[in-house]
Amino acid sequence: FKKNDDKNKESIIYYFVIENVKERISISNKRIADILNKINSNRPNIMLGKFKDYCLYKEYDSLVIKKESSEFSYTIEDLNSDIGEFVISCSGRKLERVVVSKNQFPLMIESYKGDDKVINRLFIEKKVPVSERKNWPIVKDNLGRVLLVLNIKKFYNIIDSNCNDMIEFYIRRKEEEKC
Repeated sequence: FKKNDDKNKESIIYYFVIENVKERISISNKRIADILNKINSNRPNIMLGKFKDYCLYKEYDSLVIKKESSEFSYTIEDLNSDIGEFVISCSGRKLERVVVSKNQFPLMIESYKGDDKVINRLFIEKKVPVSERKNWPIVKDNLGRVLLVLNIKKFYNIIDSNCNDMIEFYIRRKEEEKC
């Protein structure tokens, strides 16, 4: 892509979008030029444009088109709760582990909303593609404190060491469930 002149790059962008978006769309030359300017920018990870239900992203050295994912929010009332696309288990990996006291329930598993500077910085450091950030699971307690950015970072929860009602469990997406 980088070896082509701007006219060829515009054609590549046009056909890339047309071929990958599953619906009829039209794209103006001005919009293609805007996308090309964003691609040529120094920003390594950026949304370039939205086409119906699809988004075009520059993710480091790749162009990616993904169907826009919907936000989610699940409440964990207890460990027997049905939590949609997630599974609670008694074992798992370190970055799936949650330790809370009973008074922190209900917990929430929700898609990241982009409103936390610490988590934004964490995504940048871990090079999480911008297209995946909006759908990344964040576990919070009943006061809205972040306990876990699933598979990336566990935030240490301050629990009284004399607390007798500590609960430990693991959360993962159902598609990641171990056989």
